[in-house]
Amino acid sequence: MISSPVSSQAISGDFTPTGGENPYGDGTRYDFYAWYEPDTSWVYLLNNNQPPTWSTANGSENFVPGRGYLVSYKDQHSTLVFEGNLNNGEVSVAVSKTEGVGTEFGHNLLGNPYPSSIDWKAVNGWNRDNLVTTGSGYEIWIWSETNLNYGAYNSAASADEGTLGVTRYIAPNQGFFVKAGQSGTVSMDNSVRVHQGAGNWLKSAKKDNLYETLKITIESSAGHGCDEVVVEFGHRQNETGTRKKFSFMPSAPAVFITEDGRFYSIRLVGEKEKNAVLPLSFKAGEAGNYKLSADFPAELFDFLELYDKETGLRHNLKLQSGYLFQATPDDRTDRFVLQVAPGNFADPHSSLPVHVFARQKMLYVDMRLLTGQFYCDVFTLTGQAVAKEVVFGGGVTQINIPLAASVVIVHISGNEGKIYKKVPVF
Repeated sequence: MISSPVSSQAISGDFTPTGGENPYGDGTRYDFYAWYEPDTSWVYLLNNNQPPTWSTANGSENFVPGRGYLVSYKDQHSTLVFEGNLNNGEVSVAVSKTEGVGTEFGHNLLGNPYPSSIDWKAVNGWNRDNLVTTGSGYEIWIWSETNLNYGAYNSAASADEGTLGVTRYIAPNQGFFVKAGQSGTVSMDNSVRVHQGAGNWLKSAKKDNLYETLKITIESSAGHGCDEVVVEFGHRQNETGTRKKFSFMPSAPAVFITEDGRFYSIRLVGEKEKNAVLPLSFKAGEAGNYKLSADFPAELFDFLELYDKETGLRHNLKLQSGYLFQATPDDRTDRFVLQVAPGNFADPHSSLPVHVFARQKMLYVDMRLLTGQFYCDVFTLTGQAVAKEVVFGGGVTQINIPLAASVVIVHISGNEGKIYKKVPVF
Protein backbone atom coordinates (compact mmCIF):
# COMPACT_ATOMS: atom_id res chain seq x y z
CA MET A 1 0.00 0.00 0.00
CA ILE A 2 1.67 3.19 -1.21
CA SER A 3 1.18 6.95 -1.37
CA SER A 4 2.90 9.77 -3.23
CA PRO A 5 5.25 12.33 -1.61
CA VAL A 6 4.90 14.79 -4.53
CA SER A 7 2.05 16.83 -5.93
CA SER A 8 0.58 16.43 -9.43
CA GLN A 9 2.09 12.96 -9.80
CA ALA A 10 0.52 11.09 -12.71
CA ILE A 11 -0.39 7.46 -12.09
CA SER A 12 0.18 6.46 -15.72
CA GLY A 13 3.76 5.78 -16.78
CA ASP A 14 6.15 4.05 -14.40
CA PHE A 15 3.26 2.93 -12.22
CA THR A 16 1.30 1.30 -15.06
CA PRO A 17 3.74 -0.85 -17.10
CA THR A 18 2.31 -3.00 -19.92
CA GLY A 19 3.44 -5.71 -22.35
CA GLY A 20 6.51 -7.85 -21.92
CA GLU A 21 6.63 -11.59 -21.28
CA ASN A 22 3.86 -13.28 -19.28
CA PRO A 23 1.76 -10.19 -18.52
CA TYR A 24 -1.38 -10.29 -16.41
CA GLY A 25 -4.58 -11.31 -18.16
CA ASP A 26 -5.44 -7.74 -19.17
CA GLY A 27 -2.05 -7.26 -20.88
CA THR A 28 -0.61 -5.15 -18.05
CA ARG A 29 2.20 -5.83 -15.64
CA TYR A 30 0.50 -4.17 -12.67
CA ASP A 31 -2.52 -4.12 -10.38
CA PHE A 32 -3.49 -0.67 -9.12
CA TYR A 33 -6.50 -0.12 -6.84
CA ALA A 34 -8.21 2.65 -4.90
CA TRP A 35 -10.41 1.86 -1.90
CA TYR A 36 -14.06 2.96 -2.24
CA GLU A 37 -15.65 3.19 1.20
CA PRO A 38 -19.32 3.73 0.16
CA ASP A 39 -19.56 0.11 -1.01
CA THR A 40 -16.37 -1.20 0.68
CA SER A 41 -14.73 -2.32 -2.56
CA TRP A 42 -11.38 -2.14 -4.32
CA VAL A 43 -11.69 -0.24 -7.61
CA TYR A 44 -9.22 -1.14 -10.36
CA LEU A 45 -7.55 1.67 -12.30
CA LEU A 46 -8.87 0.37 -15.67
CA ASN A 47 -12.35 -0.38 -14.34
CA ASN A 48 -13.93 2.58 -16.14
CA ASN A 49 -16.70 0.50 -17.70
CA GLN A 50 -18.20 -0.67 -14.41
CA PRO A 51 -19.47 1.37 -11.47
CA PRO A 52 -17.97 2.66 -9.33
CA THR A 53 -15.50 4.06 -11.85
CA TRP A 54 -11.94 5.09 -11.12
CA SER A 55 -12.88 8.75 -11.37
CA THR A 56 -15.61 8.17 -8.77
CA ALA A 57 -13.32 6.31 -6.39
CA ASN A 58 -10.21 8.50 -6.76
CA GLY A 59 -11.49 11.76 -8.23
CA SER A 60 -8.36 12.24 -10.31
CA GLU A 61 -6.02 10.54 -12.79
CA ASN A 62 -3.17 11.56 -10.48
CA PHE A 63 -2.11 10.43 -7.04
CA VAL A 64 -4.22 12.36 -4.52
CA PRO A 65 -1.96 13.73 -1.74
CA GLY A 66 -2.77 12.02 1.53
CA ARG A 67 -4.54 9.06 -0.08
CA GLY A 68 -3.25 5.49 -0.22
CA TYR A 69 -3.38 2.88 -2.99
CA LEU A 70 -3.05 -0.89 -3.22
CA VAL A 71 -0.53 -1.98 -5.84
CA SER A 72 1.11 -5.15 -7.13
CA TYR A 73 3.67 -5.57 -9.92
CA LYS A 74 4.61 -8.49 -12.14
CA ASP A 75 8.27 -7.48 -12.21
CA GLN A 76 10.23 -7.88 -8.99
CA HIS A 77 12.39 -4.96 -7.88
CA SER A 78 11.03 -2.64 -10.57
CA THR A 79 11.94 1.05 -10.30
CA LEU A 80 9.04 3.46 -9.81
CA VAL A 81 9.74 7.19 -9.96
CA PHE A 82 7.91 9.91 -8.03
CA GLU A 83 8.79 13.18 -9.75
CA GLY A 84 7.57 16.69 -8.98
CA ASN A 85 7.30 19.19 -6.14
CA LEU A 86 7.49 17.60 -2.70
CA ASN A 87 4.34 17.94 -0.62
CA ASN A 88 4.80 20.46 2.19
CA GLY A 89 2.63 22.24 4.74
CA GLU A 90 -0.96 21.29 5.46
CA VAL A 91 -2.50 18.36 3.59
CA SER A 92 -6.19 17.58 3.92
CA VAL A 93 -7.86 14.43 2.59
CA ALA A 94 -11.54 13.48 2.53
CA VAL A 95 -12.86 10.52 4.52
CA SER A 96 -16.33 9.04 4.36
CA LYS A 97 -18.59 7.04 6.66
CA THR A 98 -21.44 5.16 4.98
CA GLU A 99 -24.16 3.42 6.96
CA GLY A 100 -24.19 -0.27 6.13
CA VAL A 101 -24.00 -3.78 7.50
CA GLY A 102 -20.45 -4.94 8.06
CA THR A 103 -17.28 -3.81 9.80
CA GLU A 104 -15.56 -2.30 6.73
CA PHE A 105 -17.85 0.71 6.41
CA GLY A 106 -16.00 3.79 7.62
CA HIS A 107 -12.56 2.42 6.73
CA ASN A 108 -10.58 4.83 4.52
CA LEU A 109 -7.18 4.25 2.93
CA LEU A 110 -4.93 7.24 3.59
CA GLY A 111 -1.23 7.69 2.89
CA ASN A 112 1.78 9.58 4.18
CA PRO A 113 1.95 12.59 1.82
CA TYR A 114 5.45 13.73 2.84
CA PRO A 115 9.01 12.61 1.94
CA SER A 116 9.62 12.14 5.69
CA SER A 117 8.00 9.89 8.27
CA ILE A 118 4.95 11.11 10.16
CA ASP A 119 4.18 10.55 13.83
CA TRP A 120 0.68 9.13 14.42
CA LYS A 121 1.09 10.08 18.09
CA ALA A 122 2.19 13.68 17.50
CA VAL A 123 0.55 16.07 19.97
CA ASN A 124 0.23 18.86 17.40
CA GLY A 125 -0.41 18.95 13.66
CA TRP A 126 -3.29 16.47 13.37
CA ASN A 127 -6.99 17.16 12.90
CA ARG A 128 -8.65 13.76 13.35
CA ASP A 129 -11.98 14.86 14.76
CA ASN A 130 -13.87 12.83 12.16
CA LEU A 131 -12.14 9.55 13.07
CA VAL A 132 -13.38 6.99 15.56
CA THR A 133 -11.57 6.93 18.89
CA THR A 134 -11.11 3.79 20.95
CA GLY A 135 -10.43 4.76 24.51
CA SER A 136 -8.31 7.88 24.13
CA GLY A 137 -6.51 6.85 20.94
CA TYR A 138 -6.83 6.64 17.19
CA GLU A 139 -6.36 3.40 15.24
CA ILE A 140 -4.35 2.66 12.09
CA TRP A 141 -3.89 -0.53 10.09
CA ILE A 142 -1.03 -1.20 7.65
CA TRP A 143 -0.92 -4.16 5.27
CA SER A 144 2.03 -6.53 5.67
CA GLU A 145 2.65 -8.56 2.54
CA THR A 146 5.17 -10.70 4.41
CA ASN A 147 2.62 -11.77 7.02
CA LEU A 148 -0.48 -11.64 4.76
CA ASN A 149 -2.27 -9.67 7.47
CA TYR A 150 -2.86 -6.11 8.65
CA GLY A 151 -0.64 -4.80 11.43
CA ALA A 152 -2.36 -2.47 13.89
CA TYR A 153 -1.43 0.44 16.17
CA ASN A 154 -3.25 2.70 18.64
CA SER A 155 -2.02 6.17 19.57
CA ALA A 156 -3.09 5.59 23.19
CA ALA A 157 -0.49 2.83 23.64
CA SER A 158 2.15 3.60 26.26
CA ALA A 159 4.75 1.25 24.78
CA ASP A 160 4.30 2.69 21.27
CA GLU A 161 4.17 -0.86 19.94
CA GLY A 162 1.64 -2.32 17.56
CA THR A 163 1.30 -5.67 15.82
CA LEU A 164 3.36 -7.02 12.90
CA GLY A 165 5.94 -4.23 13.12
CA VAL A 166 3.56 -1.26 12.95
CA THR A 167 4.61 1.63 15.20
CA ARG A 168 3.69 5.28 15.77
CA TYR A 169 5.96 6.25 12.85
CA ILE A 170 4.47 5.91 9.37
CA ALA A 171 7.21 5.77 6.77
CA PRO A 172 7.35 7.81 3.53
CA ASN A 173 5.24 6.37 0.67
CA GLN A 174 3.27 4.20 3.13
CA GLY A 175 -0.50 3.76 2.82
CA PHE A 176 -2.54 3.08 5.95
CA PHE A 177 -6.19 2.53 6.91
CA VAL A 178 -8.16 4.65 9.40
CA LYS A 179 -11.79 4.45 10.47
CA ALA A 180 -14.11 7.43 10.18
CA GLY A 181 -17.01 8.00 12.56
CA GLN A 182 -18.53 10.53 10.18
CA SER A 183 -17.78 11.95 6.74
CA GLY A 184 -15.40 14.89 6.64
CA THR A 185 -11.64 15.35 6.34
CA VAL A 186 -8.42 14.38 8.05
CA SER A 187 -5.67 16.98 7.93
CA MET A 188 -2.03 17.16 8.94
CA ASP A 189 0.80 19.68 8.71
CA ASN A 190 4.56 19.82 9.12
CA SER A 191 4.26 19.41 12.92
CA VAL A 192 3.62 15.67 12.44
CA ARG A 193 6.77 15.17 10.35
CA VAL A 194 9.73 13.44 11.99
CA HIS A 195 13.02 11.81 11.07
CA GLN A 196 12.39 8.68 13.16
CA GLY A 197 11.01 5.60 11.49
CA ALA A 198 12.11 6.38 7.94
CA GLY A 199 13.34 2.80 7.62
CA ASN A 200 10.27 1.24 9.24
CA TRP A 201 8.42 0.55 6.01
CA LEU A 202 6.70 -2.72 6.94
CA LYS A 203 9.55 -3.47 9.37
CA SER A 204 9.79 -3.89 13.12
CA ALA A 205 11.18 -1.30 15.49
CA LYS A 206 13.36 -2.16 18.47
CA LYS A 207 11.80 -1.90 21.92
CA ASP A 208 13.73 0.62 24.02
CA ASN A 209 11.68 0.44 27.24
CA LEU A 210 10.08 -2.21 29.37
CA TYR A 211 6.32 -2.06 29.67
CA GLU A 212 3.85 -4.62 30.91
CA THR A 213 3.27 -5.60 27.31
CA LEU A 214 2.42 -9.11 26.15
CA LYS A 215 2.62 -9.97 22.45
CA ILE A 216 1.19 -13.23 21.12
CA THR A 217 2.23 -14.32 17.62
CA ILE A 218 0.71 -17.24 15.72
CA GLU A 219 2.43 -18.36 12.51
CA SER A 220 1.59 -21.01 9.94
CA SER A 221 4.38 -23.55 9.39
CA ALA A 222 3.24 -23.92 5.77
CA GLY A 223 3.73 -20.25 4.89
CA HIS A 224 0.08 -19.18 5.01
CA GLY A 225 0.94 -16.12 7.04
CA CYS A 226 1.28 -14.78 10.55
CA ASP A 227 -0.83 -12.70 12.91
CA GLU A 228 -0.37 -11.00 16.30
CA VAL A 229 -2.19 -9.49 19.24
CA VAL A 230 -0.77 -7.09 21.83
CA VAL A 231 -2.05 -6.65 25.38
CA GLU A 232 -0.72 -3.66 27.28
CA PHE A 233 -1.31 -3.71 31.03
CA GLY A 234 -0.94 -0.89 33.55
CA HIS A 235 -3.43 1.64 32.20
CA ARG A 236 -5.53 3.46 34.79
CA GLN A 237 -8.57 1.66 33.44
CA ASN A 238 -9.53 -0.66 30.60
CA GLU A 239 -9.56 1.36 27.35
CA THR A 240 -10.57 -1.17 24.66
CA GLY A 241 -7.72 -0.85 22.07
CA THR A 242 -7.52 -1.37 18.30
CA ARG A 243 -10.08 -3.50 16.53
CA LYS A 244 -9.10 -6.44 14.38
CA LYS A 245 -9.01 -5.77 10.63
CA PHE A 246 -9.19 -9.15 8.96
CA SER A 247 -6.98 -10.09 6.02
CA PHE A 248 -8.43 -10.22 2.51
CA MET A 249 -6.41 -13.44 2.04
CA PRO A 250 -8.75 -16.35 2.96
CA SER A 251 -5.78 -18.63 3.71
CA ALA A 252 -4.27 -16.27 6.30
CA PRO A 253 -4.55 -17.10 10.02
CA ALA A 254 -6.32 -14.67 12.36
CA VAL A 255 -5.75 -14.17 16.08
CA PHE A 256 -7.78 -11.69 18.11
CA ILE A 257 -9.16 -10.91 21.56
CA THR A 258 -12.90 -10.66 22.05
CA GLU A 259 -14.53 -8.02 24.23
CA ASP A 260 -18.24 -7.15 24.32
CA GLY A 261 -18.82 -8.96 21.04
CA ARG A 262 -16.03 -7.09 19.22
CA PHE A 263 -12.67 -8.35 18.01
CA TYR A 264 -9.39 -6.62 18.89
CA SER A 265 -5.76 -6.82 17.78
CA ILE A 266 -4.65 -4.54 20.63
CA ARG A 267 -6.09 -4.38 24.16
CA LEU A 268 -5.18 -1.58 26.55
CA VAL A 269 -6.15 -2.70 30.05
CA GLY A 270 -5.59 -2.01 33.74
CA GLU A 271 -3.70 -4.11 36.27
CA LYS A 272 -2.92 -7.75 35.56
CA GLU A 273 -4.65 -8.86 38.74
CA LYS A 274 -7.93 -7.33 37.54
CA ASN A 275 -7.52 -8.81 34.04
CA ALA A 276 -6.21 -12.19 35.08
CA VAL A 277 -7.65 -14.13 32.14
CA LEU A 278 -8.03 -12.96 28.55
CA PRO A 279 -10.09 -14.59 25.75
CA LEU A 280 -7.66 -15.37 22.92
CA SER A 281 -9.47 -16.44 19.73
CA PHE A 282 -7.91 -18.05 16.68
CA LYS A 283 -9.14 -18.82 13.16
CA ALA A 284 -7.05 -20.98 10.84
CA GLY A 285 -7.25 -20.07 7.17
CA GLU A 286 -5.89 -23.48 6.18
CA ALA A 287 -5.59 -26.79 8.02
CA GLY A 288 -2.08 -27.42 9.29
CA ASN A 289 0.52 -26.89 11.98
CA TYR A 290 0.87 -23.59 13.79
CA LYS A 291 3.23 -22.11 16.36
CA LEU A 292 2.11 -19.71 19.09
CA SER A 293 4.89 -17.55 20.57
CA ALA A 294 4.78 -15.19 23.54
CA ASP A 295 7.00 -12.10 23.76
CA PHE A 296 7.04 -10.33 27.11
CA PRO A 297 9.48 -8.86 29.69
CA ALA A 298 10.00 -11.86 31.97
CA GLU A 299 10.81 -9.72 35.01
CA LEU A 300 7.37 -8.04 34.81
CA PHE A 301 5.31 -11.23 34.47
CA ASP A 302 5.44 -13.60 37.46
CA PHE A 303 2.82 -15.90 35.94
CA LEU A 304 1.83 -16.59 32.35
CA GLU A 305 -0.12 -19.64 31.22
CA LEU A 306 -1.90 -20.65 28.02
CA TYR A 307 -4.97 -22.88 28.23
CA ASP A 308 -5.89 -24.75 25.04
CA LYS A 309 -9.60 -25.56 25.28
CA GLU A 310 -9.39 -27.82 22.21
CA THR A 311 -6.84 -30.20 23.76
CA GLY A 312 -7.37 -29.44 27.46
CA LEU A 313 -3.65 -28.69 27.88
CA ARG A 314 -2.20 -25.93 30.03
CA HIS A 315 1.15 -24.57 28.86
CA ASN A 316 3.51 -22.50 31.02
CA LEU A 317 4.69 -19.69 28.74
CA LYS A 318 7.20 -18.54 31.37
CA LEU A 319 9.09 -21.82 31.04
CA GLN A 320 8.63 -22.23 27.28
CA SER A 321 7.43 -19.26 25.24
CA GLY A 322 6.49 -21.38 22.20
CA TYR A 323 3.50 -23.71 21.80
CA LEU A 324 2.90 -25.98 18.78
CA PHE A 325 -0.61 -27.01 17.78
CA GLN A 326 -2.72 -28.17 14.88
CA ALA A 327 -5.81 -26.37 13.62
CA THR A 328 -8.41 -26.43 10.84
CA PRO A 329 -10.81 -23.73 9.59
CA ASP A 330 -13.71 -25.65 11.19
CA ASP A 331 -12.27 -25.49 14.73
CA ARG A 332 -13.90 -23.37 17.41
CA THR A 333 -12.52 -19.83 17.40
CA ASP A 334 -12.75 -19.41 21.20
CA ARG A 335 -9.88 -21.88 21.59
CA PHE A 336 -7.37 -20.24 23.93
CA VAL A 337 -7.32 -18.51 27.30
CA LEU A 338 -4.36 -16.40 28.44
CA GLN A 339 -3.91 -16.31 32.21
CA VAL A 340 -1.55 -13.72 33.73
CA ALA A 341 -2.27 -14.23 37.43
CA PRO A 342 -2.64 -17.46 39.44
CA GLY A 343 -6.04 -18.72 40.57
CA ASN A 344 -9.28 -20.24 39.31
CA PHE A 345 -11.34 -18.05 36.99
CA ALA A 346 -14.38 -18.29 34.76
CA ASP A 347 -13.98 -18.80 31.02
CA PRO A 348 -13.55 -15.23 29.64
CA HIS A 349 -15.06 -16.35 26.32
CA SER A 350 -18.41 -16.87 28.03
CA SER A 351 -21.09 -14.22 27.45
CA LEU A 352 -21.41 -14.05 31.26
CA PRO A 353 -18.05 -15.22 32.68
CA VAL A 354 -18.99 -16.33 36.19
CA HIS A 355 -17.22 -19.02 38.22
CA VAL A 356 -19.43 -20.70 40.84
CA PHE A 357 -18.32 -23.39 43.30
CA ALA A 358 -19.20 -24.69 46.78
CA ARG A 359 -17.08 -25.56 49.78
CA GLN A 360 -18.19 -26.59 53.29
CA LYS A 361 -21.84 -25.70 52.60
CA MET A 362 -20.84 -22.23 51.39
CA LEU A 363 -21.51 -21.12 47.82
CA TYR A 364 -18.91 -18.85 46.18
CA VAL A 365 -19.94 -16.67 43.22
CA ASP A 366 -16.82 -15.34 41.47
CA MET A 367 -17.70 -12.19 39.47
CA ARG A 368 -14.19 -10.78 39.11
CA LEU A 369 -14.43 -10.61 35.31
CA LEU A 370 -17.63 -8.54 35.37
CA THR A 371 -18.84 -5.13 36.50
CA GLY A 372 -22.24 -3.96 37.66
CA GLN A 373 -25.08 -5.49 39.65
CA PHE A 374 -26.58 -8.98 39.21
CA TYR A 375 -29.19 -11.16 40.88
CA CYS A 376 -28.38 -14.65 42.14
CA ASP A 377 -31.10 -17.23 42.87
CA VAL A 378 -30.24 -20.65 44.29
CA PHE A 379 -32.58 -23.67 44.04
CA THR A 380 -32.52 -27.37 44.83
CA LEU A 381 -33.02 -29.88 42.02
CA THR A 382 -36.72 -30.06 43.00
CA GLY A 383 -37.14 -26.30 42.62
CA GLN A 384 -37.08 -25.30 46.29
CA ALA A 385 -35.62 -21.81 46.81
CA VAL A 386 -32.44 -21.89 48.89
CA ALA A 387 -31.16 -18.32 48.70
CA LYS A 388 -31.68 -15.03 46.87
CA GLU A 389 -28.88 -12.45 46.81
CA VAL A 390 -27.77 -9.31 44.97
CA VAL A 391 -24.19 -9.84 43.77
CA PHE A 392 -21.75 -7.35 42.28
CA GLY A 393 -19.04 -7.61 39.67
CA GLY A 394 -15.40 -7.18 40.57
CA GLY A 395 -15.32 -9.60 43.49
CA VAL A 396 -16.39 -12.91 45.05
CA THR A 397 -19.68 -13.23 46.98
CA GLN A 398 -20.26 -15.93 49.62
CA ILE A 399 -23.76 -17.35 50.04
CA ASN A 400 -24.68 -19.72 52.88
CA ILE A 401 -26.56 -22.90 51.88
CA PRO A 402 -28.77 -23.79 54.85
CA LEU A 403 -30.17 -27.06 53.45
CA ALA A 404 -28.43 -30.41 53.21
CA ALA A 405 -28.59 -30.42 49.43
CA SER A 406 -25.94 -32.33 47.47
CA VAL A 407 -26.50 -30.28 44.28
CA VAL A 408 -27.96 -26.81 43.74
CA ILE A 409 -29.00 -24.86 40.66
CA VAL A 410 -27.62 -21.30 40.51
CA HIS A 411 -29.34 -18.70 38.33
CA ILE A 412 -27.48 -15.41 37.77
CA SER A 413 -29.03 -12.60 35.73
CA GLY A 414 -28.27 -8.99 34.86
CA ASN A 415 -28.18 -6.52 31.98
CA GLU A 416 -25.36 -8.46 30.29
CA GLY A 417 -27.28 -11.75 30.22
CA LYS A 418 -28.13 -14.73 32.38
CA ILE A 419 -26.78 -18.19 33.12
CA TYR A 420 -27.76 -21.39 34.92
CA LYS A 421 -25.13 -23.53 36.64
CA LYS A 422 -25.46 -26.91 38.38
CA VAL A 423 -23.10 -26.89 41.38
CA PRO A 424 -22.16 -29.89 43.58
CA VAL A 425 -22.22 -29.03 47.30
CA PHE A 426 -19.45 -30.46 49.51
